[in-house]
Amino acid sequence: MGGDGLGQDYQDHHAGGHGTGGVFSDASPKINEELGELKISPLMNADQIDLMTVDSNYKHSELSEVIIGVFYEVYNELGYGFLESVYRNSMQLALLAKGLQVETEVAVPVFFRGKNVGDFRADMVVSGCLLLELKNAEAIIIAHEAQLLNYLRATSLEVGLILNFGPKPQVRRLAYDNTRKQFKSQRAGVSY
Repeated sequence: MGGDGLGQDYQDHHAGGHGTGGVFSDASPKINEELGELKISPLMNADQIDLMTVDSNYKHSELSEVIIGVFYEVYNELGYGFLESVYRNSMQLALLAKGLQVETEVAVPVFFRGKNVGDFRADMVVSGCLLLELKNAEAIIIAHEAQLLNYLRATSLEVGLILNFGPKPQVRRLAYDNTRKQFKSQRAGVSY
């Protein structure tokens, strides 16, 4: 038992590398210093639980883990306060440096009753299978989640990440399985 009254069972947030129960690598000193108290206090924010471990049973878990690592590298280097376009360009450079395929501002049509009613622009699609929505907000809110879920619903992509370059870095991973989607014949020609 720690001084916070919680047993070790509830404290699965050890500082370490990606995939080892921790989020932050040694290359993330700012984040480690700012959030160092998480090692001894109970985890109160569900957002943080998503970041602590990436379950290898999830779709695209290894790719998600790499992208989350790159997100923290970019956040630690640039900090908070730039426009989304600066973070998008930085993420693109860093992901390409990891050998990943990256597309930005990907246009995806939206259909209503068989008619194309507009397009949305996905911030990034990585390796043709993971959609990234970048934010620069105080916090990830339900509207951001709804936006990403709608993007996933309109495509054949099943996994997306919201990466918030706000005052505190946040990541939210959402999935929308293709078996739950109702694809219209017009969407069949869409590459995503």
